Amino acid sequence: MEALSYVEPDDPPLISQNDITAYDAQTHAIELTASAFSRVNQMVNPVNGTSFLVCVDASPVYWGALWSPYSSLSFSGVVIQIPPVAEKPNTIRLELGYPSPSVYQGQDPRDNGTVLEALDKDGKLINKP
Repeated sequence: MEALSYVEPDDPPLISQNDITAYDAQTHAIELTASAFSRVNQMVNPVNGTSFLVCVDASPVYWGALWSPYSSLSFSGVVIQIPPVAEKPNTIRLELGYPSPSVYQGQDPRDNGTVLEALDKDGKLINKP
């Protein structure tokens, strides 16, 4: 997945900018519309994950995997657990590594300036870094 320029984003994407109501830059929690959360929550996800791309203007910025919280496999990447383990309704979280951040290797891409600027421009960025 290092060659992100060769990956074609889904059309339509699983989650678009219009589906995001807020992004917390401190906790990396993403509040979604009810319909987007339902769509994500109903996904059938294999125990070895399903890859996703974070894009701005249809250009890939970084990648991760949708991961089952019931998986016994570890993953050193950005993870969204499906079904979501949410503290707030309609919320998913971008986490580092599965089953814990200790398995993550590399730099944290979640603070990417391009992504944060796009969310801020749309008025969706909260708790800025």
